[in-house]
Amino acid sequence: MKKQAPVRVFLLVLIVLLVAGTVSLYARAGGAGGSRSGDDGGVLFLIIYLVIYLIPFPFNIIVLAILLVLYIIFARKKKKNGSAFKSVAAAGPGHSRGLRDFQERFPEFKEDEFKKKVHTAFTRVQEAWVKKSISTARRFISDGVHQRFVTQIKMMELLEQTNEISDLQVHKIWIDGVESDGNFDIIHAGIKASINDRFVSSLSKKLNSGGLEEFVEYWTFIRKKDYVKGDIYGDVNCPSCGASLAGAEAGVVQCPHCQSLLNSGSYDWILSEITQADDYAASRTG
Repeated sequence: MKKQAPVRVFLLVLIVLLVAGTVSLYARAGGAGGSRSGDDGGVLFLIIYLVIYLIPFPFNIIVLAILLVLYIIFARKKKKNGSAFKSVAAAGPGHSRGLRDFQERFPEFKEDEFKKKVHTAFTRVQEAWVKKSISTARRFISDGVHQRFVTQIKMMELLEQTNEISDLQVHKIWIDGVESDGNFDIIHAGIKASINDRFVSSLSKKLNSGGLEEFVEYWTFIRKKDYVKGDIYGDVNCPSCGASLAGAEAGVVQCPHCQSLLNSGSYDWILSEITQADDYAASRTG
């Protein structure tokens, strides 16, 4: 049994690091929320609990020391990103990099129509997140974003957490930049919104957090350059074969009739990334 101790310690350290890296995303998992001191306190309590009670002495002391170093590194990076955000935020909405060139290539592109899709994606993801079931938003999110949601929802279940949201208001949506990558066009959309976001955990009150806040996030959408026009946000029919995908098939990502992948970017804009404002600013100024 003693020979298994190093393996056990390794696995527990891995769990702790995963918790440290994912719990802070809960308020952002559906695109809503921001960093709050209450969240940091809950995360700190959970990590200390796991380390002290699940890892034997003296390994728990070593792990706490490692996590302390990681926390210091993260805090410095966050401070640097915050400074970068201030410089980018000063420009504000209205500075759409690459949008004019994109519109010249695709004159049929309607900015208002695209913004409506962003608004639809934003609100539907919030609703799906609260229900802990992302199926209703599955067809217009990438596999990577979907897997991230699933992982975060599982972590919430382990922490016995629920997320209650109300008073969700989208104040402004703008196109911050357009670029290309291979066969895909990419649009970065800025979203300014406010929400009453409340997390409740039956595991520990220290994991409870929430309140009314205003925030900015950047949602990235991709679409193939040789796309066939479709509407996977408002049309319940398959954009390829026209078969109805209502009812039990409403949450499918692959048409059961023609096998077309709805979230491939072949028919419409697909959500491929959600980035917090400070991280987005750092990527632009780095």
